[in-house]
Amino acid sequence: MERLEKLLTERFGEKRAARLADRFSKYMEMTLDWNEKVNLTSITEPAEFVEKHFLDSLSIMDSYEIEDAEKIIDIGTGGGFPGIPLAIVFPEKKFTLVDSLDKRMKIVQQMADEIDAAVIATPNHHHALAAILAMRRGIHVFVEKPLASTVAEAQLMGRVA
Repeated sequence: MERLEKLLTERFGEKRAARLADRFSKYMEMTLDWNEKVNLTSITEPAEFVEKHFLDSLSIMDSYEIEDAEKIIDIGTGGGFPGIPLAIVFPEKKFTLVDSLDKRMKIVQQMADEIDAAVIATPNHHHALAAILAMRRGIHVFVEKPLASTVAEAQLMGRVA
């Protein structure tokens, strides 16, 4: 957590960084607890969790796409990455998280509620539709996993982008 706390302090100052670090710590604890029942992540060692989930998620926070965006969609979020870490540090932005497993999305929503992060989820096989609607509205779309289930969907997304 030391590298995460340093990054947060450099970016947001000591007072806010301490509050954010608490939220990150709670999210990691909840994720690892839920992971014993439902596969949310293969990373279960805390230091690796911070590195691969939190720091990797936050590596894009200084990009102009994130800085300029009011609404962001995270497609293929899995255990809430990178959407939840970004929502923690950017509470003023609206995040939509999408994953193919409804059960996983319900757990991510429940965990997000506990740390005061907003998440909107869509059911399985709606990733392409969510991405197309987001792109048509000028929302930045970050894709972690295969997005389209057919060639036609992929071609349509290419035209819309």
